[in-house]
Amino acid sequence: MSTPWIELGGKVKVICEKTGYYAEIEFLTKPFLGGKPHKISGSIFKRDIKKPVMTLKGVWNNVIFAKPFRGDECTFVDVKAKPEVPKECEPIAKQGDRESRKLWRHVTCALFRNKIDTATSAKVWIEQRQRDEAQRRQQTGKEFHPKLFERDGENWIYKYSLEGRKEP
Repeated sequence: MSTPWIELGGKVKVICEKTGYYAEIEFLTKPFLGGKPHKISGSIFKRDIKKPVMTLKGVWNNVIFAKPFRGDECTFVDVKAKPEVPKECEPIAKQGDRESRKLWRHVTCALFRNKIDTATSAKVWIEQRQRDEAQRRQQTGKEFHPKLFERDGENWIYKYSLEGRKEP
């Protein structure tokens, strides 16, 4: 039996407000039959320029290659050559009830103990509570207001990313 794991895929846009450069990156999921996991492809643009100044491809947890618009492909970053930086987070006891590590602690604990049924039950409980809360908001006409993000059309923007704003 293999160990369950999750792989997220999709497109992201990362913007440097200071320089005007931005990257459009796609995280590619492993094909159903064969292929490598953790692949990415993308492009880097300068504000107001339609063609990318550089393209990216590779494996996000290994080597990512870059090819400038005019020039040869080179190593953009070799992730495995970088030192691992330990995660920093508040102890569970100091976290709010909806912070990820506290919210998902029962799922994580069960997975570490290989208790898949327990992990699944804990995950289903969290997700069902979220669905029930969304349904109650819809019934009462109450709008959901995230703590750290605000809606910008169809996108969600981190509230504290713009210059001049203070962290929460």
